[in-house]
Amino acid sequence: MERRSQLFLPCGPRHFQCHWILRVRLFWTRYLTDNNFRYLSLGNDVRDTATLNLPMTPFYQTIKLMFVACIMISYPLQFYVPMERIEKWITRKIPVNKQTFYIYFARYAGVILTCAIAELIPHLALFISLIGAFSGASMALLFPPCIELLTSYAKNELSPSLWFKNVLLLSFAFIGFTTGTYSALVEIVKTFE
Repeated sequence: MERRSQLFLPCGPRHFQCHWILRVRLFWTRYLTDNNFRYLSLGNDVRDTATLNLPMTPFYQTIKLMFVACIMISYPLQFYVPMERIEKWITRKIPVNKQTFYIYFARYAGVILTCAIAELIPHLALFISLIGAFSGASMALLFPPCIELLTSYAKNELSPSLWFKNVLLLSFAFIGFTTGTYSALVEIVKTFE
């Protein structure tokens, strides 16, 4: 009986989706208003990141140092999930006496590789836009219809309306994927000409 009463509480499992949608909407609203006001205040002189738009005064230099400190503190948290997967693979495939060496080697190699990419790519914003267009479009637009088709096929629940909806989504995703990747590649080629 207690579980049934929990379903109707504002913090119960039925309301999680509602809270999640509200949080996503608030995030996007804040993100869009922040960027719109940044563009309105700076015009066409707006740069790739917020820190590049700051003037070169001591106050703003300390703000930039605070950004660097935040990134340095949050980097292990961002690196946690890939390392968790790599460590599980190492513990399954590598002998026990060599596991510590390979785990630390993977950690150091990952950090050095990400730092090298950030330093060696001259126009990092263009590279990020290429990766975002390529992987973001595939993960957000291409994979969900494919997964739904596969799971519906496994359950024997394929219908013409499901096919129509997913083919429509896949065609839209393919157009977004190709145009986003193409425009990012064109910008990269323009920069190096």
